[in-house]
Amino acid sequence: MGFVITVNKIKRKPSDFEEVVIGQETIQLEGSSAVAETKIYKPQLSSELQGMNAEHEEIEDEIDEDFIEVFPDEEVEQVTLIPGGNITDYEKYILKHSQKYPIVGVLNQREFKEILRIFSFDVYINNSYAISYSKHKGKFAQSAFKRLSDTTDFKSDPYELNLLDALENIITSDSGITIKTGWFANLGLATLDSVLLRGEDVDQAADWKRFKRTAGASLSNIELLVEDDAFPNNSIAISLSKRGILYCKRNISPEKSLELTDRIFKIVLGEE
Repeated sequence: MGFVITVNKIKRKPSDFEEVVIGQETIQLEGSSAVAETKIYKPQLSSELQGMNAEHEEIEDEIDEDFIEVFPDEEVEQVTLIPGGNITDYEKYILKHSQKYPIVGVLNQREFKEILRIFSFDVYINNSYAISYSKHKGKFAQSAFKRLSDTTDFKSDPYELNLLDALENIITSDSGITIKTGWFANLGLATLDSVLLRGEDVDQAADWKRFKRTAGASLSNIELLVEDDAFPNNSIAISLSKRGILYCKRNISPEKSLELTDRIFKIVLGEE
């Protein structure tokens, strides 16, 4: 199934984060008003919570739009779980989020075109970051954090990255992280508006350097090759979008995913 990770910068946490924190908003669903909820709580509170069941969670998401073109010829790994190190600087929380979701079906002989779907994420929190881990698209986790920020005392912002700046930190670092692919957008050229470049030393290619200098162009996604002896061939490919979302097709444990995320973001943000 792989994994998807989002990284939010924490602005403020509730004074008492030992209780469930609930954000709500009223939405229109099939022409009627409905209450959509987002809950964040510690795992030990799970048995005490009622009212948010697992209905519709079995729906499989497609790969994030940011990443689907970057991996056209690779299969998502379904089985082997790659373990990792210990999570020592973060506390684990559960994030349950319901939102309107388009899907066609029939219930009690009545056709419907949308449901209130529930998404579940593991979230790891310290004083600075809230990191979600799941198989769902990153935009759903970001929607959950936004509702919490809008309606509760849990305030956070998603990282919006300038990947062109991040590239320089990666290239000049001695981190064991290299660039495999890059998706350039908004090129504004007569016959080319977006392009995927991939290959060995792709960031040194003439086209890459030309598109970096193109006025208005942006780098929306990069695929990184991270050296790590826990993996076959001692490396793992991970994609990073300008929305601060990480995606990997390997089935990696939360501990290992968090370790890799911490390593990548320290380089990208120039903290190492």
